Amino acid sequence: MLTDRDRGEWRILGSCRKVESSVFFSPEGERGRVRARREAHAKRVCQDCRVLAECREYALSVAEPYGTWGGMSEADRRRHTRRRQRDARAAARPAGEPVR
Repeated sequence: MLTDRDRGEWRILGSCRKVESSVFFSPEGERGRVRARREAHAKRVCQDCRVLAECREYALSVAEPYGTWGGMSEADRRRHTRRRQRDARAAARPAGEPVR
C-alpha cells in the first residue's frame, strides 16, 4: 500500500514551503561566492526538515538537474551519483583485476 510520502505528498511537509524558491534555484549566470552563499542558506533550511530523506531520494532517483533538494546542491548530487557509479563498477570487477 502506498503512503502519502510514497506518492510525493511529502512535499507539503517540507521546510522549504515557507521560503522563496529563489533560495533553492540559482538564477542564470550565478557563480562563485554569491552562489555558495545561496546554496549554504538553502542547505540550512533543509538541515532540520522532517522530509529531508524523501526529498533527497526523490532528487537522486529522477536525476534532478537543478536546485537544492534534500540538502544537496546540483554539484553535490552529481558527485554523489559519480561516486555510486564508481562504487558499483568496483563491486562488479572481478577480484584482483587492476583499477583503471
